[in-house]
Amino acid sequence: MLTSGELTARGDVEAARWFSQCEALWAERRSDSAKKQDMSLGGRLDFQRGLTHQSVHGKWAVVFNRSAKDGNACSLDITAFEQPFIADFSMYVCFVDTESEARFVECYLNSDYINHAIKEFQTTGHFGERDVTKKILELPWPAYAESNRHHQRLVSLGRLAASQVQALLGPTQDLELDPRTLGRERLRVRAAIAPLMSEINALVKAISTGTEALPAPPLPDSWQQLLAHPGAAGAAADDEALSRFLRDERAAWADDAQDHTTPEAGD
Repeated sequence: MLTSGELTARGDVEAARWFSQCEALWAERRSDSAKKQDMSLGGRLDFQRGLTHQSVHGKWAVVFNRSAKDGNACSLDITAFEQPFIADFSMYVCFVDTESEARFVECYLNSDYINHAIKEFQTTGHFGERDVTKKILELPWPAYAESNRHHQRLVSLGRLAASQVQALLGPTQDLELDPRTLGRERLRVRAAIAPLMSEINALVKAISTGTEALPAPPLPDSWQQLLAHPGAAGAAADDEALSRFLRDERAAWADDAQDHTTPEAGD
């Protein structure tokens, strides 16, 4: 962050002239609070280090919107840009080193499960919930682990979703979208990839709640364990009761199979 004087010293005369005009307007019109803090124009532009704390060495950026009904995120390979990537005040950004981690976070932010979970905590207006802000970051979500097969699967789904969206939008995209057009475009994209998003939503829920890590119940390794299992005939049942139970079960299976048998031609 350079002042007009520092720009002049560097020889950037035209830039220095433009920023000098901005500094004069800022000094004239800044709020009383800014005057008490003696906040400069550069200080306001870099409020709470919102600019200078952004990474200039990151390889991938995940950005999502500050204000909307739902979070809408995308991953960017910022090494492909000629100039350093800078996110503006209307979005949040996370910098990571690999595309895999970027897709992992991107799927979380775009999932219906996470967005539904924050609805009761969002501000509301005439058209329903709004302002995603940082509330969406408060739900449980683990750090990306490349060795975790569920994380790997989510990354693969994220890459596939990005590929499908790119094919839908085409190579040339009009980035100057008014709010209504942008909203309709988001709905069109989500409708087109709905089957894929359904799998992403289920996996995000499983990872967020930890249910994907629950071990499967062990199979019974003995007759006694099978009898003790809830719903069985019971360990205390005598031989006759067990035989009757098994005969009834076999008869029920046979009747069910007969009901679903395709009739022969001419029957």
